[in-house]
Amino acid sequence: MLKLALLGLLLVPCIAVAQTEGLPLEMPETRTAPDSLPQRPPPQLGAPVIAPAQVAVPAHPNWSLGVGLSLVTSEERFFSMSYMSVSSGGLPRLGLSSGSQPAPAIQAITAPRISVLIERRVSQPLFLTFQASASYGEGKNEVSPELTAHQLELDGELGFRHVLNPRGLVEISWFATAGVRYANVESRSLVGVYNQSPPYDVTMTLRVSRGHSFAVGVVAGLAVERELIEGLALRLSAGILGASYGLSSFNDWTSAEAADYRVHEFDLGLRFIPSLALRYAF
Repeated sequence: MLKLALLGLLLVPCIAVAQTEGLPLEMPETRTAPDSLPQRPPPQLGAPVIAPAQVAVPAHPNWSLGVGLSLVTSEERFFSMSYMSVSSGGLPRLGLSSGSQPAPAIQAITAPRISVLIERRVSQPLFLTFQASASYGEGKNEVSPELTAHQLELDGELGFRHVLNPRGLVEISWFATAGVRYANVESRSLVGVYNQSPPYDVTMTLRVSRGHSFAVGVVAGLAVERELIEGLALRLSAGILGASYGLSSFNDWTSAEAADYRVHEFDLGLRFIPSLALRYAF
């Protein structure tokens, strides 16, 4: 009886195993992530670092327009070989020589000179420049107001300007120009005429001198500029070294005689006459 009980205990597990061999095995269910969820790529070594956004620098203006003023005082002798000066960054001024005749004693002439300047940028520090100028001056004798003189000058110049410190608080630049100048002059003065017959005295007579000159030349100089507000700047400039060649012709007339003169003039040297200009860049 005991043997039968032990045999039953051994057969029960075997029967249970045999029953489960024919059943299908169920695998655990796997779920995939929905497509809507973002897929994050795995981190990569040496990935580029995104730099912060840079502030855009405003472009340089390419054109500028300026208006300048300078004052030029002539010598006391209106017609004189020594009447040579230079405009603000312009050509040496040519006076008209009175030849062998005495020059009229006329008060010094202060001529305001108006200039219009146009500039075009070709690179960050380099500009092409064009300047047109005009001046008119008058003078008179303090004792005899009817003895007068006047002079009109017109000129045009083409050149370049190079900025040494672009966008500096005060810009410093140097320039060089070449151009032409035309001048027209007239004066009325008294001259003494020596009588070659008795009583051999000297008679004062009116002399009228008219003439014009034409000159070509080059000049180099310096300029400093300070921006007042955006686009508007104040510039101080002056020619330093210049050379010019001019041809002057004029006529002297008195009650006793008339004479024509022609003078060739060449000027080379240092000079300094400043000019103040207001410039607008756009």
